[in-house]
Amino acid sequence: SVVFGEQWLPSAAKWGILGTNDASFNDGTGIAGLYKNLLAVDSNPYKFSVYRNAAKAVVATTETKVEFDAELYDTNSNFDSTTNFRYTAPVNGFYHFDWGFGVSIITPSRLFSTLYKNNSPIQRSTDVASSIQGVSGSCLVQATAGDYFEIFYYSSTAGGTYASSTYKDTHFSGFLVSRT
Repeated sequence: SVVFGEQWLPSAAKWGILGTNDASFNDGTGIAGLYKNLLAVDSNPYKFSVYRNAAKAVVATTETKVEFDAELYDTNSNFDSTTNFRYTAPVNGFYHFDWGFGVSIITPSRLFSTLYKNNSPIQRSTDVASSIQGVSGSCLVQATAGDYFEIFYYSSTAGGTYASSTYKDTHFSGFLVSRT
């Protein structure tokens, strides 16, 4: 501890203590409450960004899972882009998700997309009742390791397609914000 008068210049004895403990401050062992593995590895290996690459027909009047078939990145291989089209949380924590859903050819009178957790809806995008051809959503979610997340959409009109363009109109991404 530093006493009054030492704010700018600690005593030689205190500099000696700091020097003696220098290695433990550098490797994190001398800092109480620090998650030690963060010093040696990436502080957040849990992040992904996927999108729909191939055109897929829009189904009308029922919530339908979006099949994200291409990955920009999936740093821990927790997104299944071939079978279930879902992200599975690898650790307990708070996760942030962003998604967008765009349609082409048709102009639905109603369109929304929904984030599902373990097959139950938890967060919906704006529900548009106009000729908008795309919607997006974003949220922070608490998850337990093994929870899975999927995006579903609802369109009042069929006949068009959803897919990605150069701008990745239909996309889903997320990352671990903090462990719990």
